[in-house]
Amino acid sequence: MKIRRLTLDNFGIYAYKNTIDLKSDKPVVLIGGMNGRGKTTFLEAVLLALYGRRSFAVEESKLAFPKYLTNLVNKTDGTLNTRLELEFEMQSENENTVFTVIREWSLNTATPSLKTLVKKNGLSDQILSENWDLFVEEMLPSAIAPFFFFDGEKIAELASADNDAHMKDSIKTLLGIHVIDQAIDDTQRIINNKKKLVKSDTFEKEIAEYEKRLSDAESKIKTSKEHSAVLRDKAIKIESKLSQSEKVFAAMGGNLAITRKELITKQGILLERLDRADAQTMEVAAGDLPLLLTLPLLKRALTVSSKEKEQRNIQAALEQLPSLFKEYAKGTKTDLKFDDFISYVKSTATNDSPIYNMTDNGHYHLLTLCSSLPARQRGEAVKVLSERKKIQNELAEVENYLSLNVDETEAGKKHNEILQLTAELATIQEQLRVALVVEAADISTRDEIVRCHQKLIESVVSNIEGVDETKRIVKYSGLAVQVLQEYKVRLQKAKARNLALTMTDCFKRLASKKNLIHEIRIDEVSLDFHYYNGNGVEVNHKSFSAGEKQLLVISMLWALAICSKKQLPVIVDTPLARMDSVHRKALITSYFPCASEQTILLSTDSEVSGRYYDMLKPSVGREYTLMFDENTKCSAVEVGYFGGEPK
Repeated sequence: MKIRRLTLDNFGIYAYKNTIDLKSDKPVVLIGGMNGRGKTTFLEAVLLALYGRRSFAVEESKLAFPKYLTNLVNKTDGTLNTRLELEFEMQSENENTVFTVIREWSLNTATPSLKTLVKKNGLSDQILSENWDLFVEEMLPSAIAPFFFFDGEKIAELASADNDAHMKDSIKTLLGIHVIDQAIDDTQRIINNKKKLVKSDTFEKEIAEYEKRLSDAESKIKTSKEHSAVLRDKAIKIESKLSQSEKVFAAMGGNLAITRKELITKQGILLERLDRADAQTMEVAAGDLPLLLTLPLLKRALTVSSKEKEQRNIQAALEQLPSLFKEYAKGTKTDLKFDDFISYVKSTATNDSPIYNMTDNGHYHLLTLCSSLPARQRGEAVKVLSERKKIQNELAEVENYLSLNVDETEAGKKHNEILQLTAELATIQEQLRVALVVEAADISTRDEIVRCHQKLIESVVSNIEGVDETKRIVKYSGLAVQVLQEYKVRLQKAKARNLALTMTDCFKRLASKKNLIHEIRIDEVSLDFHYYNGNGVEVNHKSFSAGEKQLLVISMLWALAICSKKQLPVIVDTPLARMDSVHRKALITSYFPCASEQTILLSTDSEVSGRYYDMLKPSVGREYTLMFDENTKCSAVEVGYFGGEPK
């Protein structure tokens, strides 16, 4: 499935008619908009066009459907009419079919009602229009829509949830397991209906007892689920309150107030270290270090002494040259002009009086001193001074923190509030864990009662004459339930293993810490997720950073999309919310271009921008910006991403 075009006519913040062409030969469509400019409304439009009142956006709004429709009517043009048109294509057996879903409603009636028209390849189709909910449920079940159309802001909430029954039900739907559950329930109803025909006086009391036990078990399950739900809601509220308190605590400098005593202690230690460093500096200065101050003078003296030594060597050579020249010139007829040679050599000598007139031994000692003094003393001095500078920097940082004006009384109160909330949350989470164990035990007890009940019914049937047909139905229905239950276990096991392997691969492609998770396993019965490191030790995902938790959920969404074998578009609102730079890069390079054949990103200018935009650009086929008019308080769609060149 690929979305070709979306038309918003007086829908939400969009006044008049806005058509967005989404056809592209590249996988990513980038739609930019500041907060409150209509990004979430775009996602709502797609969901409403596909699912109508079954859109999860309607459920999240907590509004009655007519009220929900009323709130989405833009009244700028005065018509009070709203229209959505979603055009998409489906490919099957090398043939493309184009569907156009049109949803209309108006405030000109007492109660707005949604009218639906569906076109197939441009022609109106009455059957599709009347049965669109059934058709779209086969193509993209509403239970799994959140895996393909989601809000990046809510990813962190999914990551921090300890248990999500809706998520597990959605996974079952996506993997096809819910069909087996439905078949088991339908077969069980047949058995329950037939059992009424096979009651006898002998077994009536025992059957009634099982029915009462089964009713009690169902009541216990309902009570335990309600209790778990209450505890889960409490945990969510406390987590929200704790998060807000932590933000206020951090903003008022609470962490600094709590660590103030530690900083004062550290200040004292640093002052003592600084005194010792000063003493070491004085010790070094009291040794040969002052000689370093004379090093430039010593080097100049060495230069002069070297020149004087050279002049002495020239004078000695002049005394030896005449005799050497005579020895060399014996037997030669060439006029060597000895006087000219001697004059040249003398010209290189100077008549300056020596300044230092050092002996060769003295010159050697000066040379040794100049070369060894820096190496001997400078290393020790640099080490001592470097350590002293480091201590001074640390001391300045501590004193800077201590100089900040923090209301320690208020910070202490807020810190105590955080500790109290943390304790409350831990208590609630433990109660929730116990409640979930009880809930699972109640379900197991109910299932055992059902099995015993079934055996009793079969026994009753086998002892009643003249009920062969009922006996056959009950017997083989019971066998069918057993087969379906076994098939469900095996299918769920196989699909859970495949999903876990796929999710592990997806997470490794996204995570910056490659050794953070080596393997992800999914419990084949409960569908709970477990995470293991390279040593095979299970790790608690609560210890992960916020960004890593978000990557876990995104990896699950990605893996579910892959395992579903459904070629569906992915729409992400605020795609990089709460992500740091490392995890943003991973999503930009590894997830968005590969998430689907069509990925629509609804981004603010602080998310996909700068180098992230440059990294994503090769995969972007179309770009739009949602422009807001301050006068009309409405948005319109313009080609191009935040002032960039239109694509």
